[in-house]
Amino acid sequence: MLAQLHHTGTPLPRPRGLTLDAAARTAAVTALALAALCAVAAARWTATAHAEAEAREARALAASFAGWKPFAAQPALDVTRGLPVAVAPPPPAVIERDFTRLTAVDAQTLDAGDFRIRLTDVPAPPAGEQCRRLDGVSEPCAVRATTRLDLLVKWRVTTCRYTMESPSLAVGACRVGSASLASRLAAPAVPPAAGVRNES
Repeated sequence: MLAQLHHTGTPLPRPRGLTLDAAARTAAVTALALAALCAVAAARWTATAHAEAEAREARALAASFAGWKPFAAQPALDVTRGLPVAVAPPPPAVIERDFTRLTAVDAQTLDAGDFRIRLTDVPAPPAGEQCRRLDGVSEPCAVRATTRLDLLVKWRVTTCRYTMESPSLAVGACRVGSASLASRLAAPAVPPAAGVRNES
């Protein structure tokens, strides 16, 4: 029959099963290629999204630290309300120490060598006034008060209780024995003469 069709000039029918198989293979290859392209695009999009998210987080973190200060200067939080509250700095430490080589700088200040102690309980002498010594000689009260303070602490064990305001200056009070320097300085040795302050 095939020979007969060939001789008559009638074209042979195409094998339809083979044509369908080739089309299916082409469609499958195309689908795989599209799937691969979609996977690559999805991977790139995911990487870009992750990078953008990390960049946003980094910017937010940098913004949160923009006004950061050392921990000691940060305001505390009110745990009941979550609000910042002012925190006072801790008070300076109180130091008590015995000295054997103090000298008077003025009527209210002692020199301890590497720093000075300002006596807060000793009043300043009156400015411009004269005071009489035991020998009857008059001199400025500020000079006389400085001399008396120096004589009280010279070569004696003097106990001082103070706080440091700076590396070179302390403030506090001192005593010799059980009596404070302020009480010793306030007690005159002899009654004052009329019109002249007496300072022993």
